[in-house]
Amino acid sequence: MQKILELESTYKDNCADDFITSFSNIEAYNAIKNWDMWQNNRMLIIGSEKSGKSLLAKLWEKNTGAIFINGLDDLDDNERIIVDNVENYNDSTLISIINFAQEKSLSLLLTCSKYPSFNLKDLNSRIKSIYKVVLKEPDERLAKLLIEKFFRQKQISISEEIIELIYQNIERKYKSIDEVVNIIDKQSIIRKRKITLQFIQEVFKNIIP
Repeated sequence: MQKILELESTYKDNCADDFITSFSNIEAYNAIKNWDMWQNNRMLIIGSEKSGKSLLAKLWEKNTGAIFINGLDDLDDNERIIVDNVENYNDSTLISIINFAQEKSLSLLLTCSKYPSFNLKDLNSRIKSIYKVVLKEPDERLAKLLIEKFFRQKQISISEEIIELIYQNIERKYKSIDEVVNIIDKQSIIRKRKITLQFIQEVFKNIIP
């Protein structure tokens, strides 16, 4: 009988607390917990797709009452604001938000998928001065926890052996882990097969390059 791996997750699925800490992301997690120590009341989290940067922002929202804003019209008297995925904002909007936060002494959390570069020199200067933390690609422990987590979110329990097999055959990146789990789940549904070691081996041999 395959042993079902009991993996540590501090929080519930699909919510602000569904964030697994490891060496790869502990600096960002601690910074969120100690937000009152941010330099100039601002922080930028940089992390690739599926790295958990939006979950960290939601955790900060939950713990502090911060609000997500989508533009200048959302600015109000709230003392803490979040701008998720700053790469999706135009320069004038983003610098206006940063200036507003500075003028009002608001705490500001920004996130992006890679180190941002903008056309406005003043905006680049402001971004450069912001305290930054980087979510590194997952270490072995975190990668295995994420494999389990992504399957669990699909209501699928998998064994320790399956987690190990998947881990040994994937690129150690957040997006890759998510994509592989989705492929395995989809193939399981299409072929009407249970997710076993043999099935995983077939998928890696025939489907996943």
